[in-house]
Amino acid sequence: MMGGATFLIGLLPTYGTVGVLAPVLLIVLRLVQGFALGGEWGGAVLIVSEHGKPEHRGFWASWPQAGAPAGNLLATGVLALLATFRTDEAFEAWGWRIPFLLSAVLILVGLWVRLTVSESPVFLEAQRAAEARAAETGQAEKAPIVTVTGEEAAVALPEPVQTALGWVVREAVTNVLRHSRARWCTVELSAAGGEAELQVANDGVRGTADSWGNGLTGLAERLAATGGRLVAGPDGDRFVLAASVPVGVPA
Repeated sequence: MMGGATFLIGLLPTYGTVGVLAPVLLIVLRLVQGFALGGEWGGAVLIVSEHGKPEHRGFWASWPQAGAPAGNLLATGVLALLATFRTDEAFEAWGWRIPFLLSAVLILVGLWVRLTVSESPVFLEAQRAAEARAAETGQAEKAPIVTVTGEEAAVALPEPVQTALGWVVREAVTNVLRHSRARWCTVELSAAGGEAELQVANDGVRGTADSWGNGLTGLAERLAATGGRLVAGPDGDRFVLAASVPVGVPA
């Protein structure tokens, strides 16, 4: 989508040819580029990070972030070459189309990558574990998004509760997974007895305990201000963080 929309921008008719349809088509193609970026970026970061070793995942996951500035540098270099070897009149007439048409090369590169890349070891391990559990229980696991949005999701939490539990997830991701070198992390949410309960667990026991520091105390204080409570500590080979927040917490 991204490469095709970019290539088509290089083929757009001018305003003098089709009138107001020219800017309308440009806006449509720019929207397609935006949709493509939103759909591809998360997957790119995920598959790159999951292919890397746990201690190097942050480094490899940073490369997709470098794609935008690298693309800007490449585009600037191409435009500089065109400005050097073409007159202003030629550039305004047709030269500006060349960088967009060159994106056809990137389409081929992207297609080759998509067709040759394999599933990540992390995904394959999770898939094998899910198949093993399904063989034991006789029931296949459902996709999480289906569970969250389907008929089984009967809990609608007030916004303040969502915010309070969001603090827990944010701290777990930023302070735990980043520093503990954990290989996996699970998040479980339930609501019963007038309370919403959130449990975050991962396998980085030692790294997790070292990485929380004062952040754990600060998070507990923020939850306490909403009437909630926080319990955290090692549980066997896991580190578990459990938070409870009253569903009727004031805004």
